[in-house]
Amino acid sequence: MAYNTRQKDALVELLETSRGCGLSAVEIHRRLQTPEFSVGRTTVYRLLDALVAEGRVRRYDEQGSRERKYE
Repeated sequence: MAYNTRQKDALVELLETSRGCGLSAVEIHRRLQTPEFSVGRTTVYRLLDALVAEGRVRRYDEQGSRERKYE
C-alpha cells in the first residue's frame, strides 16, 4: 500500500511541472527546499526509487555524466 505524503506530493508536482527536462536527485532536493517546507536528501532518493518502481517516473543516465536524471 503506497502512502501519499506532503514530500511525495511535492516531488511528483515538481516532476510534472518539469516534464521533458530531466532533473538529478540533487537538483530535485534543492528545488524542494523552501523556508516553509523541507525534505531530506535521503527521502528524495527513497521516493524517487519508489516512483521508478511504480512506473510513474523514468530514470536514465545522462550521456557523458555519472549523474542519473529523473522525469
